[in-house]
Amino acid sequence: MWTNLEMRRKNPFRVSFLSVAVICCVALSIVFFYISYVNGRENQERNTVEKMELLMRDFETQLQMMEDVSLRIASNYEFYPYYFKQNVARELSMLETFKQYRYYMALTEEYFLYYGGSRIYRSTGSTLDLGLFLQTKSQKEEEWRRFRRELEMRGRDFIFQTG
Repeated sequence: MWTNLEMRRKNPFRVSFLSVAVICCVALSIVFFYISYVNGRENQERNTVEKMELLMRDFETQLQMMEDVSLRIASNYEFYPYYFKQNVARELSMLETFKQYRYYMALTEEYFLYYGGSRIYRSTGSTLDLGLFLQTKSQKEEEWRRFRRELEMRGRDFIFQTG
């Protein structure tokens, strides 16, 4: 049998060759890992951008649908205050028609009409006192005042979303 010393004499550079081979393999592994990491980041960024663009298109579609519903309501004589305030049957008919628009939009679960005063007409098909409505949404009086100011600034006959 050969001893360790005899093997070294036969091939004294064996350890050096193995060391160089291991170093090259480690270096190649690092390079391939880095390339894989960079490609993964690029794919992740591209996917994120595509998802954001899809979300923006969906959001724009939802806003367009809200505008369409608003225009339909604004052009329907049933929603004119002088028409439905003449008798209760017309008001109930208006509320029933308004309820049909409730599930048109995914951005909000409820919206309402405000014609001034202290009463709102909800997309659930009911009416509610504005103060009571505000209490169900928030306990902070500052938010109530801010919401009332917003109602007055935007004007009457405007559809608002809640929830």
